[in-house]
Amino acid sequence: MLTTNDLSKKEQRELRRWFTKIDEDTIELKIKWKGAFNLMLIALALLLPLYYDLIKPDSSERFREEIRFSFQPETRFKKEYNQIVSDTDSNMTMYGDTKEDFMKRMWERHKHRVWDGYLSLAWYVVVLAIILFPSGKRVRFDRKRGIIYTYTNRSLYLTEINKLMRPLPEYFISSNSFLFWIHPYSNKVRFSSLARHSRILFMDYSMYLPAIFGGFCINIHRKNRARYLKKYLVDFMNPNTSSERISAMMNALETKKGFIERLCSFLFGWIDEGLYTRRLPEKEKLEGLIAQYFKNDAPKIRALPSCRQHYPTEISKFKGAPLFKIISQDENRKAGFIKVPCPNLFEYPEVSMHKSEYVFDEELGNVKGKEL
Repeated sequence: MLTTNDLSKKEQRELRRWFTKIDEDTIELKIKWKGAFNLMLIALALLLPLYYDLIKPDSSERFREEIRFSFQPETRFKKEYNQIVSDTDSNMTMYGDTKEDFMKRMWERHKHRVWDGYLSLAWYVVVLAIILFPSGKRVRFDRKRGIIYTYTNRSLYLTEINKLMRPLPEYFISSNSFLFWIHPYSNKVRFSSLARHSRILFMDYSMYLPAIFGGFCINIHRKNRARYLKKYLVDFMNPNTSSERISAMMNALETKKGFIERLCSFLFGWIDEGLYTRRLPEKEKLEGLIAQYFKNDAPKIRALPSCRQHYPTEISKFKGAPLFKIISQDENRKAGFIKVPCPNLFEYPEVSMHKSEYVFDEELGNVKGKEL
């Protein structure tokens, strides 16, 4: 019988799929966000063209002919020449043209078609490159120092959780995906640059599949595992979490993947994260940057702002509203969050600021009693 600190087999597999152990106090989250987008590309931009190019008889024959012509145009010309070659002279056509003139004329007439086959293949190369393009970054959680950090676009981004004005569970947004933003916040970055900035969007198949099929099955959105990921991280960063719970998580990460796990990762892992997730710099470089942060930047920061997604009323009121709403230190104080660090730093709130009219069970995973 499982106790509170024990992990089920499914939870152990999830931990291994999501995290890597760095040391006894640090774990690394491997960012996955491409899965739903890749599935759409595979279905519409890969499988559909493959059907017409390789399976459907009339169009597949045309496709193969284009490829052959692009790579071996002279073979096509020679085939046509053999149909009109003179019976008396193999270097002349029956119409009196030399073989050389015939080949030149055919080339001038059809040379524009050479690119057709190249472009057809280029489509598949581009689609596969997008699908297999690696995820942008990884994020580390250091429970001993109470920091969350990443390195992207040649910059270190770091959040000290003891400077949060709201509870740590409010730092993470669980709404059919897993969102958070490593300090400093900035709404000047466009959504197209999301993967290269400190906004963290995590969404693997255990999150987007329930969202995709939520309209077909009642309560399938409850299968979404984002709230479990949130619970793991809050527990891991909480110094009051029992040593048994932390040991169970670490043991799961140290346990080697089974054959089925490895096979599934090999067959389907690339859909969620591309070929791989880019690694962070060497530990020595990261530690140097972290030391520099604590020397130069940390003394200037007393409290960190918060952020949330815009409410529907705010989006309609402010045309072109940015993706996130940054809640300043003054706004947090007016809302009653005065002490730093937050006195209830690791407790889920009774009511979350993360809510949306367009998400089933809008506070699921964000409030006390609904985190699991």
